[in-house]
Amino acid sequence: MTRSFFNGISGMKSFQTGIDIWGNNISNINTVGYKETNPEFSSIFSQTLKNSPIFSDVGLGSRLDANAINLSQGSFIDSDNPFDIALGGKGWIAVKKGDDTYYTRNGSFKRDANGYLVDDNGDYLLVANANNIKNNNGSYEINQNIPTDNLINNPLSPISLPNSMILPAIATTKSNF
Repeated sequence: MTRSFFNGISGMKSFQTGIDIWGNNISNINTVGYKETNPEFSSIFSQTLKNSPIFSDVGLGSRLDANAINLSQGSFIDSDNPFDIALGGKGWIAVKKGDDTYYTRNGSFKRDANGYLVDDNGDYLLVANANNIKNNNGSYEINQNIPTDNLINNPLSPISLPNSMILPAIATTKSNF
């Protein structure tokens, strides 16, 4: 008798946690870059009754086993912001808050007072080879001396953009197919 009560109670408790997770997914439906989590349930213990005329399993309830993040591609939404970023497929956007680096799928950015690209929390967008644009007395040019052959090992840094900039065209000198 106690086993049947425990089965019911543990099932209700684990399912309540699942409802909380689904409720969190619903409340974040309009959050840019939000990745839903799916609850995964498991049986606490199961044993097979062998001496009975019918083989059947007797369990001792269920529990929430894990929260799995759904990393499938979401839908793209057009915006009028020229600084918004959308990632297709795998990958994360690096942002810096203080001394810590975080990774997000939220690609909504704007310029702060100093020209740096920041998200809604004020975290700086981090990129490899940032700030390769040099201001030479109002005439902007791209610093082509920054190596681009190994971007993965280059340190990430915040990127700043000038208010207005006109870059002259640069002729292509090398092309690989």
